[in-house]
Amino acid sequence: METTKTAVASIKEKQAQAIPQQQPRKHRPSASQVAPIPKETATAPQPKRPRNQNETMSLSSTLVNNQATLGKGGSAALGGGGGSASSSSGSLGGGPGAAVIEQCIELIGGGGTPCEGVARQVVRRAIEVLEVEPNVPSVPVPVTVVGNIHGQFSDLMELFLITGTCPDTNFLFLGDYVNFGHQGVECLLLLLCYKIKYPSRITLLRGNHESCGLTQLYGFYSECIRKYGTANLWNSFCELFNCMSIAAVIEQKIFCSHAGLAQEAPCIDQIRVVNRFREVPPSGPMCELLWSDPEETVSGFAPSPRGAGYLYGTDIVTKFTKLNNIDHIARSHQICPNGYTVTMNNLVSTIWSAPNHCNCGNIAAILEVSDIVSIQGQASRHYKPFPLHAIY
Repeated sequence: METTKTAVASIKEKQAQAIPQQQPRKHRPSASQVAPIPKETATAPQPKRPRNQNETMSLSSTLVNNQATLGKGGSAALGGGGGSASSSSGSLGGGPGAAVIEQCIELIGGGGTPCEGVARQVVRRAIEVLEVEPNVPSVPVPVTVVGNIHGQFSDLMELFLITGTCPDTNFLFLGDYVNFGHQGVECLLLLLCYKIKYPSRITLLRGNHESCGLTQLYGFYSECIRKYGTANLWNSFCELFNCMSIAAVIEQKIFCSHAGLAQEAPCIDQIRVVNRFREVPPSGPMCELLWSDPEETVSGFAPSPRGAGYLYGTDIVTKFTKLNNIDHIARSHQICPNGYTVTMNNLVSTIWSAPNHCNCGNIAAILEVSDIVSIQGQASRHYKPFPLHAIY
């Protein structure tokens, strides 16, 4: 009997030694325990996007959870309420392949809307592309500069008929892709597909409407709920907004941002080190770049009637151009009856690309920059208006 007990005890001891000890789970600090981001300085390195705790979930799992796996016969189930795309032999797991992106472009261009799983895959892949771009990317010429779109998808397609599409035409979009119009999802997904497929041919800047708060107030959140039944895609878009660049420079001579200049960042190098990977703050350089307006009747900076950003005068524009050795500033943010305006002693162009916005009866325009040899005055700039089309 004692021999049997001894043998059993020996076996249990060996089994216990063979089983690895479970490591204790690491405690994840709450938001209140996380140290605040230090204030930006001109010597700080290019900021990097903090990783989201949900990013460990694979894209293939995202598809399964959203019932957007491959369809019967190996074809990709891209279509939501707007239709389906042609077959593809490529797997969607781990990120959409070139064939899937091309199918999305064809589907959206034909009036369809991708299903939620595929749309979220496109957004996830676009985040990977956008987050490695600098705050202020350099844009070569020739390039077509596009102002506010605001979800007017039919007008965006009309614009492409005039300008051509990627990769035949290089684009710089100044932000405000969503809100007000009824097809912000389609506008943004189409541009993201182009960005994924031709990353060097299209630059997407952030506008003040690319924020969680304004999308809830002016229609984009409701659009996502109406089309997909949940806020999942809207949450993905909000994460993407935080990765968009906040300014650009065309051939080191034309400074571009959605709204204008920042009182706290008179030098472009200061804009390069702003922490952009966050919701638009209520003040500071990032807020001012996305909210401020030029005003010829003021001197210096003055409070803005918008409640965010500032009004800035001709003297501020002149100082900015001389300090940064640039010739011109291109921005959007303000509706223009004729599609564009040139103010501040020919130093500032405002481009608006959403025709008949909110039934205002305005014309839309784009800015084509074709030459950099002698950028003085309007020698290398061509403003191309296009007619009314959409009615909202």
